[in-house]
Amino acid sequence: MWVDLVVAVAVVTAGGGAGAPARSGGSAADESVRVARDGWHFETHKTRARFVPFGGVYYDPATYTTERFPRFLVIGGFNEERTDRHFAQIGGIGANLVRISLSTAIFSPEYRKIDQSAFNTLDRVIALAKKHGLRVILDPLVEWEGSAAWLAGGDRYTDEKAARGLEFLYSAYAERYRNEPTVFSYLLMDEPRVPWVTESMKLRFGEWVRREYKTEERLKRAWPDYPNEKEGWRSIVVPPDQNAPGSRRLYDYQKFREDLATALVKRLAAAIRSRDKNHLISLGNVQWVAPLRFAEPSLLTPSSYPAFSPSRIGPFLDYMHINSYNWWDGEIVTFTQAMGRFAYCKGKPVLLGEFSFTPDTVEGTKGSFSGYSAWAFYPLPSEPSLNYLFTASGELTKHGKAFAETAARVKSRALAFERAPDAEALSVDRMQWLTDIASGVKLYERYVEMCRGGRAVGLRMGGLQLQLPEPPLGRDQRLTNTLVGLVDRLQDLCGALLFLGTGGEAFGVRPRRQPPPGLLHRRQVRARAQAEEAVVRRKLRLLDCVRPASGGRSLTRSKSAGPLPGLDLLDRLPPRRGLTRSFVRGDLIDPIACGREVAAYHKD
Repeated sequence: MWVDLVVAVAVVTAGGGAGAPARSGGSAADESVRVARDGWHFETHKTRARFVPFGGVYYDPATYTTERFPRFLVIGGFNEERTDRHFAQIGGIGANLVRISLSTAIFSPEYRKIDQSAFNTLDRVIALAKKHGLRVILDPLVEWEGSAAWLAGGDRYTDEKAARGLEFLYSAYAERYRNEPTVFSYLLMDEPRVPWVTESMKLRFGEWVRREYKTEERLKRAWPDYPNEKEGWRSIVVPPDQNAPGSRRLYDYQKFREDLATALVKRLAAAIRSRDKNHLISLGNVQWVAPLRFAEPSLLTPSSYPAFSPSRIGPFLDYMHINSYNWWDGEIVTFTQAMGRFAYCKGKPVLLGEFSFTPDTVEGTKGSFSGYSAWAFYPLPSEPSLNYLFTASGELTKHGKAFAETAARVKSRALAFERAPDAEALSVDRMQWLTDIASGVKLYERYVEMCRGGRAVGLRMGGLQLQLPEPPLGRDQRLTNTLVGLVDRLQDLCGALLFLGTGGEAFGVRPRRQPPPGLLHRRQVRARAQAEEAVVRRKLRLLDCVRPASGGRSLTRSKSAGPLPGLDLLDRLPPRRGLTRSFVRGDLIDPIACGREVAAYHKD
């Protein structure tokens, strides 16, 4: 059965999941989890009971198939009896968190439509997790069971149809599970990577360059190699996937890739927050986002950088999530610590999302992570070298026994994950590294040397310290997340509304009366009106969708104010019931109240 889902436009912040036994009143298992006020730990929403994520990635080993590629049928091969047995085993060794991989072909095979039966199956999985005291990370973009046709043929970073389809699907998840405390968080993507070049990226890069440099003369001064053969202002050439230390063209292209990644993260996070303000949001970064490399040729090209910079995507996430594997040398603890140090953003806990479990790794990096999620509970036949916790038949491995012992220490607080301040930091020149990825080999060697003696060494990129000792936070972290998203959305909304020449009459809103002249000096009133009107007019010049007003009312009653342009669409909007609050202050449009009215209009 296909179900259309109507998604309302709103921006809210994420919060929620569940945790350990409550301190007082009620059960913490019935509460969602949020970031604690110290910005490093997790806690339940109401009772503020500490929750320490300690679990792993779950899939049913009986559903393994090599058809097309090695994979598991998480939803299509779901068996309630087996899953119940697996969750009982997982909970029995002290785990409290499982990550479930989901596919677009199963949940949204048709564009902007959901498959109700797939969600019903996921409901049963979540109910079984709740039965055994497990929290669930929903990972909606792992294509083990296939990519939907509307996504498989497009580029999610530059294809608007693909991006809108993902927004719709993520909103569907958020709408369905917004009141389900068993859900710990949504993982926007796992180990994403912006491709090096596609046809649409070529066009978008040209637009990005023209927007960045404004004129061809400025571009020539910035790029010594411009123009190349057959290159012009309207046909910018993408740099080859080769290291070119100090190349401004290559550096700009890496920044362009980061812009694409950040824009998609922002959109998907907003899609979830528009429907669910109770749960956390994160993104599973791959280890190659950090400026450390091994001497492996495939890791030394500019395209090996995924472009999901933690410092850029961090404002749209509630906690940071990074994976770490080291198959190249014996410095597993040091390399894993580096991932935690690099991924950290102030006020954001860090979860080690994937790693091959050993007690030494947890013990050696406990000052760099807020929680741990191992790969994986059950074996993946194509990766036999990893430390799985159970055999395919459900027998506990030696690594599973070590996991159970470590989980018991975590539960009893004998093993605590408190962030350790940096003893010192390795400073990395951002432009140098993004244009010469191979330099990461020497950076890694230097980092290992600095960590001798078990010291916590941070990473600094481009003069910006990404790992800082945590100052005490005086307000809830959720407020910060709210403001980040709200400011961006209000700029979009208010830019289209501030110039309304009708004074709000298009929405059935009447302006307030002018304050009595005696309250403010006339010159102050006039100066303030002219200053605010100048700001409005400056914003108007940035809008492409405006037309000259024909006899519209001026924004203010000041004699110096002329008529402002308006939008055809907004001029034609009929009056609506319920929109009675005035968003005009003394005939000056109030952008905050105006934005609320429009959000309410669309929600109705």
